[in-house]
Amino acid sequence: MSAATHVSPLRRDRVIWAVISALIAVVALGATASAATASGAAEGTSPAVVQDASTGVQTVYYVNEKQEIAYWTNGAGWQQSVLGGTVAKGTSPTAIAIGANQYVYYVNPSGEIATWALSAGKWVGPTTLGGKAASGTSPTVTRDSNNYQSIYYVNSEHEIASWVYTVKWEGPNTIGGKVAEGTSPTAMAIGSNQYVYYVNSSGEIATWALSVGKWVGPTTLGGKAASGTSPTVIHDSNNYQYVYYVTSEHAVASWIFTVKWAGPNTIGGNVAKNSNLAVTWTGPYQYIYYANSSGEFTNWTFSTQWIGPTTFGGKVWANTSPSAVLNPSNNYQYIYYLNPSGEMSDWFWAGEWYGPNTL
Repeated sequence: MSAATHVSPLRRDRVIWAVISALIAVVALGATASAATASGAAEGTSPAVVQDASTGVQTVYYVNEKQEIAYWTNGAGWQQSVLGGTVAKGTSPTAIAIGANQYVYYVNPSGEIATWALSAGKWVGPTTLGGKAASGTSPTVTRDSNNYQSIYYVNSEHEIASWVYTVKWEGPNTIGGKVAEGTSPTAMAIGSNQYVYYVNSSGEIATWALSVGKWVGPTTLGGKAASGTSPTVIHDSNNYQYVYYVTSEHAVASWIFTVKWAGPNTIGGNVAKNSNLAVTWTGPYQYIYYANSSGEFTNWTFSTQWIGPTTFGGKVWANTSPSAVLNPSNNYQYIYYLNPSGEMSDWFWAGEWYGPNTL
C-alpha cells in the first residue's frame, strides 16, 4: 500500500471528476434541492454514499446541524445542498441509487420511516411511510434483481421489521427476533433472496433469510459484538457472504458463508467505541475501513491474507462511522467520514491514497 499523501481539491478534481457527463448529472441532481447549505453535520450521525453507475458521480447524504437531510455531490468539484425534512436525533440516513434515480431513507422525529426520492431529475418528499422505529436506530435498504426495494429497521418492540416496494409500498411488516438496544440491521439481496444481519439482545450476530418467498430465522451465528455497534455485510462474485463486526474487545471480526458458516474469526485492530465498519471488495480483495481507538482513519486489506491494521491518519468524529464506495470501472475507492469539526472529509484511492481532504 502506497504512503498516504495530501492532494489539493483542485488537483483531485482534475484527476477524477472533470468529465462533462458528470457535470450534467450534478446540475440535474441539485436543480430542485434547496440552495441553502449547512456545512456542519449533526453530532453522532454518519454519512451514506451512493454512486451513479452511468456517470460515476457520487453523492454523500448526511444529517446537518438542523437535523435535515443534506448532501454533497461531485462533478467538476463538490457542491452542497439541503433536501430538508427532519431526522430523529442520533440516527443516520441510508441511500440507494437505481440508474439515475436515488432514494434516501431515514427515521423522522415521530419514529416513522420517511424518504426523499430523486426521479426524473426532481426530488420528491419528504414522504412518510410509517411504522415505529426504536430510539437511536437507523434503517438500511436493499434492492433485488427486479429493482424492488426493501427497507429494514428495528421497530419499537426491538424486532426486525420492513417496508417493501414492488409497485407500491407495503408495510410495516414485522419479521421478528430481538435486537440489542441502540444497534441497527444491515442487509443484502442476492437475486430474489434477501438476508438481514443484526446484533441480538444477547450481543450475538444473528440473521433472517428470505428464500423462496419465506423468512427463515432468527438464526444465531454467535460471537460477541461491542455494545452500540452494528454489523456490515458484503457478498463477492461467488455469492459468498461476509459479515464484519466489532467484537466486545473492540477488534474487527467476521463470519463467512461459503457452503456453511465459519466463525467467529478475529482479524484484529482496535476500533473506536460506538463506531462501525465500512467494507468494499473487488475480485479477491476486500477492504475494511474504520476509526481506530485514537479516532484515526484505519484499514485492513485482504488479498491472500489480512494485511494491517494500516493507519492513514486524519481524525474521525467520535461516535460516527465512515461510508465507502468502490468504482467498478477503475477500482478506485472512496471513503467518506465526518471530522471532529463536523465537516465532511474523505480519503480516496486513485493509484495511490489521497487525503485527508475536507469537502
